[in-house]
Amino acid sequence: MINGEYYIHINGYVIQELKLRGYEAMCYGLIESFSQAKMGHFKGEQEEIADALGITRKTANEILSKLEQKGLIEKSVVYDDKLGKKISVISTKVTIRYNIQSNDSLQYSDQ
Repeated sequence: MINGEYYIHINGYVIQELKLRGYEAMCYGLIESFSQAKMGHFKGEQEEIADALGITRKTANEILSKLEQKGLIEKSVVYDDKLGKKISVISTKVTIRYNIQSNDSLQYSDQ
């Protein structure tokens, strides 16, 4: 379970540039929030994403698969010794870069 208070922040580029909508945008925003925090990624079970977004695990898996197919996230499975089971590690692949000269131009890259 995701501990403590959390928030989902959806940056404008997620909607405008990546063209994500609805739960895809919310899921990406949740993962991105964890990716930009100290952890650098979301580490947990897909059930936690489902619970946080108020959707079924099947729907969460479908959304994660779509985001991965689009090349926006990277998933891997690791064994967590503390929990004694396999869990997912999910990171965003898009790096935000601002154009300093024009301030209004936002660029993103998957590098």
